[in-house]
Amino acid sequence: LSSTLLYIHDDCGLPTDVIVMLVQYAKEQGKDNTHYIESTGRAWAQEGILSHEAAEQKLRYLDESGKAWRTVERALGIAHRRPSQKEQEMAGRWVNTWHFDDGMLREAYDRCINATGKMSFAYINRILERWQREGIHTTEQARKESAKPASTGESAAPSYDIDAYEKMSQWELLHKEE
Repeated sequence: LSSTLLYIHDDCGLPTDVIVMLVQYAKEQGKDNTHYIESTGRAWAQEGILSHEAAEQKLRYLDESGKAWRTVERALGIAHRRPSQKEQEMAGRWVNTWHFDDGMLREAYDRCINATGKMSFAYINRILERWQREGIHTTEQARKESAKPASTGESAAPSYDIDAYEKMSQWELLHKEE
């Protein structure tokens, strides 16, 4: 461990107080092995986390991101696992930036499942992004919004599929001639 700490200090340029904060964070995460500490120290140096203030900000961000992910896991019924970078970013945006609660996350999840038959973070993100843009922040508002007819100016979808009918008619014409 001492050679790792010297490497992070001498070669990466992390000050001693930042290294102490990094080691404490690693221990709290249950990742206090030399490989994790070294790779995280190198990453922090590349990100420019070279002061006590920058390390505090990074640790606050990591803590908030972790809480956001746990909120998303709980709301969507995801088994506890480590999120991908993209999932972590979305969770942070949904919970910390847009301030959606468990109910809104669950509502978006339900709509995704009903529309696609599977969970898709990208689809859920589009729903939440639209709600954020339109000022929809409660499940009651979301449910009222979904009950409204589409106001796109287009008429309701017909109960028939003209393309399928034309294909069927062409097939019948071809086979009638035989």
